[in-house]
Amino acid sequence: MSVVGLSRHTSMFIRRSAPLTKGSTMQPQRTAMFAFLDQVWNRVDRDRIKEIGPEKAAAEWLIKNGAAVRWKNQAKFVSDYNSMEVTTRPGDTIEAIDATEASIMGEGFEYLQGLSSLRMIRFNKTHHISDGALRKLSYVKDTLEEVEVMHCGNVTDAGVKSLGQLPKLKNVMLADLIGVKNLEQCAHSIKSDLPECEVQVRPTT
Repeated sequence: MSVVGLSRHTSMFIRRSAPLTKGSTMQPQRTAMFAFLDQVWNRVDRDRIKEIGPEKAAAEWLIKNGAAVRWKNQAKFVSDYNSMEVTTRPGDTIEAIDATEASIMGEGFEYLQGLSSLRMIRFNKTHHISDGALRKLSYVKDTLEEVEVMHCGNVTDAGVKSLGQLPKLKNVMLADLIGVKNLEQCAHSIKSDLPECEVQVRPTT
């Protein structure tokens, strides 16, 4: 049995009971349900953006999808909605995003528009991330300096090469991307576009 606590503007909590046995007839229904919820939680709420501003609206989207944010001039990442409400102040801006194992999708990347201080973003086992999502990092091209893309199976060569269109990039980490045919060539493409950018590559294992 799954218990889903769903609130429009707060983080969602999902607790699952013991895993279903292999071949259980409930597995397809459960998979479909969570896929649907992922899509719902990635829909852009433009009214919410207008109400609370782009920085906090983006933080809400990220946290409810399992990511963490670090605010400018703060040392720790925040991954809990209630903590964010207590620790943030008017005018705070997002400086870093850790989307490790988060369920964010390209559809939600419109939330990145209006972020004024984002310098780093990490995609690690962020399985819904695709080439289209990486292209939408252009929303923060004027500030983004560091990108990590690791263990993201839906990313291909085209998506990795699109990072070369982010003029402020200083560091890129690429690792274990099974959808990429030639990771070294992709790294060379980024370096060709951004000679000052350091590109680190770890081969697919």
